[in-house]
Amino acid sequence: MPTSARTTDASGFTLMEMLVVLAVLSLLALAIPSMIGRPSTRLEGRQNYAKLDAALAKARTQAIRSGARQTVELADVIAEVDLTGSLKPELDAAKLIDFYADGSSSGGTVVVGARPLMTISWMTGAVDAPR
Repeated sequence: MPTSARTTDASGFTLMEMLVVLAVLSLLALAIPSMIGRPSTRLEGRQNYAKLDAALAKARTQAIRSGARQTVELADVIAEVDLTGSLKPELDAAKLIDFYADGSSSGGTVVVGARPLMTISWMTGAVDAPR
């Protein structure tokens, strides 16, 4: 005799589980564009550091090639680069960096906040990030 017993082992998801998944997905949909849409502050800092480094290296190269002193006013270079956004870089006593034909320079340090951003060696004219 066939009996039609109902089983309670139905497979699938409940309405509550589906609503939770939809809520999580909607939160992710709101959060992801704001994270992807703008570059991080750290990335912008690296790019601006590279621009400043390139400007100083260009002046050093011009001094070596031309055989004449090249003077870089750090305030002008920093204004072009927009180094820090709200933080204003402080320059040490030498706001002008001279690069000479032998590759050396007058030297100096660019400080952002209380942290040195880069140091220009007086002996070699090389631009170094502090360790």
